[in-house]
Amino acid sequence: MKGQSRINYEMSEYIKKLRACFRMTLEVQDGRKESPGGALHFVALLPLFDPPSHERYKP
Repeated sequence: MKGQSRINYEMSEYIKKLRACFRMTLEVQDGRKESPGGALHFVALLPLFDPPSHERYKP
């Protein structure tokens, strides 16, 4: 592989090992869950580098 395809390959391999946790909030009118939802707000993102463990996937 050369050039851009090598970069794409390396990025794909890295992304396979990347996990993330995120937190969002939703504004709800009238304080009832049946109310139509308002704006969705992004609060936080916690990136985790967690390579898949091959020991977990025993056939």
